[in-house]
Amino acid sequence: MRNGPLPHLGVTLAHNHIIVDDIEHSPVLTLNLSHELAASPPAVAGKELHLACDIATALDVELERLKVAGKKVLVRVDFNVPLKDGVITNDNRIQAALPTIKKLIADGGKVVLCSHLGKPKNGPEDKFSLKPAADRLAELVDTKVVFAKDDTVVGENAKKAVAEMNNGEIVVLENTRFRGADETKNGENLSQELAALVDGEVFVMDAFGSAHRAHASVAVVTKYITEKGGENAVGYLMQKEIDFLGNAVENPVRPFVAILGGAKVADKLNVIDNLLNKCDTLIIGGGMAFTFLKAQGYEIGKSLCDDEKLDYCKEMMAKAEKLGKKLLLPVLRNATNTCNLCILYKVTL
Repeated sequence: MRNGPLPHLGVTLAHNHIIVDDIEHSPVLTLNLSHELAASPPAVAGKELHLACDIATALDVELERLKVAGKKVLVRVDFNVPLKDGVITNDNRIQAALPTIKKLIADGGKVVLCSHLGKPKNGPEDKFSLKPAADRLAELVDTKVVFAKDDTVVGENAKKAVAEMNNGEIVVLENTRFRGADETKNGENLSQELAALVDGEVFVMDAFGSAHRAHASVAVVTKYITEKGGENAVGYLMQKEIDFLGNAVENPVRPFVAILGGAKVADKLNVIDNLLNKCDTLIIGGGMAFTFLKAQGYEIGKSLCDDEKLDYCKEMMAKAEKLGKKLLLPVLRNATNTCNLCILYKVTL
């Protein structure tokens, strides 16, 4: 196998680009393409993307058309913010949710926010609490914000906080992942409880960064809102991302560059294949870049690699060459068989 540095990358990201990124807490705009998303935007599809499949059906009400005065509104936001010693180091995701939140407040809704934060493995843990996010939100809005400390998310504390709300106020629920598989395996119990907490009145999806996940607070909750005669809607942030992604992929301004990240090639099979048909340049980064590098014959030491997808990577590189597309990989540095690689990205902006 070959060993040594790859040629430096020099690519101009001009006019139009998509960043697809699985890195937690990335400060840049991330568009999480999942499965068939690149094949048929904006009507996206994919077996794990229940919510996105329902954009044209369950989430069929525009935010502007909602009449929320006096109603309880469950809003799925993305408050998965980076924390250090309990302090938020980047509040971009909270800031991004403000237009939807402020609209609902101004219209007299009782706004109940839910989100995940991090990946708690052992049930509820204080370091994964959403309280810092609730405290930061309170600094950004001119209304009462109550954090419902409740390890079951929708237990007695949450119910009491919601029952005592006035119009235009906010309750932030505890980390939905404190419910474990009830959340991450699209559990019926949590979905029903969340819908019941707001009397099945209104659900607004505004967490684009979580829209590819078939989780209880993302997908099935819409079913129970509908069953109770309520309305499901897309928030401003979600709609902006859908519109941008649909236009960017269907009618791109050239040159069209896509940047694809994440750890597993297997999770991006259809995305890679379909993007090569649409873009001019595809930049592969993140952990899965090592699988492509190994497929090229480079030593990658103990770095992350999906050995079962080496042949697929070779096929995609051959396809790119046949179509006259650029498929670019990181510069490789300090490769050994005993340590992980250090990779350097050199991209001209």
